[in-house]
Amino acid sequence: MPASPLLLGITTATASFGAAVWQDETLQSELRLHRPRRHGARLVALVRDAMTHAEADRSALDAVALTVGPGSYTGLRIGASTAKGLCRTTGAALVPVPTLAALAEAARPFAPPGTLLGVVLASRRGEVYAAAFRCEDGALASAASPEALGSGEAARRFRDLQAEQGAESLWLVGSGVARVGDALEGDGTERRAAQLVENAWPTAGAVARLGAARLAAGIAPVDVATFEPRYLKSVHTTPRPQSVFEGLS
Repeated sequence: MPASPLLLGITTATASFGAAVWQDETLQSELRLHRPRRHGARLVALVRDAMTHAEADRSALDAVALTVGPGSYTGLRIGASTAKGLCRTTGAALVPVPTLAALAEAARPFAPPGTLLGVVLASRRGEVYAAAFRCEDGALASAASPEALGSGEAARRFRDLQAEQGAESLWLVGSGVARVGDALEGDGTERRAAQLVENAWPTAGAVARLGAARLAAGIAPVDVATFEPRYLKSVHTTPRPQSVFEGLS
């Protein structure tokens, strides 16, 4: 791996999906669409255009960083198919990035130091995918691993974590925020004390930054042939008629 690898970041786990190019510790380009259920039709074009805007040669890719879950089953499969196809045709390494870590990284620049950052994505049956991070000196530290929880249980977990760690403030971000905010108990004090940011999504730029950081830290890429998304819950899907990787070249 070169000292300054050319890395492509892809996020497909949510309704907001995109591609970004990272090199020389800088985001070179980023494209994003918020079009639910259009990942299969648009992702390949986003990848191609992001590479073009960055004036980067696809054959020179060193790594592809990808949101690996939790998230939309179909979106995760489309992202995995596209990333695996790129890695196989270019020889690039595949770098997995947890979806909730990418969401936290996208929100991190806006949260003050000392914040407990709770990230929540809406799931089915009223549940949420939830994790928590501490904002410390421009970086994130994991405070709670990703889980599929009921909204009430997630609200209690975040309140307990804030008290245990003495966090100065609590931010809840992501598509599941409304569910968790509604589940906060009491006279409303807890809800007013939490900063709620519902329209927040994992971004391809955040995925690229985290992927580059993992490579720099010496974390080994995953095997392309055996890689599978991390769903956190049982998968119920229907097969696609063809590969989304078709048409990239």
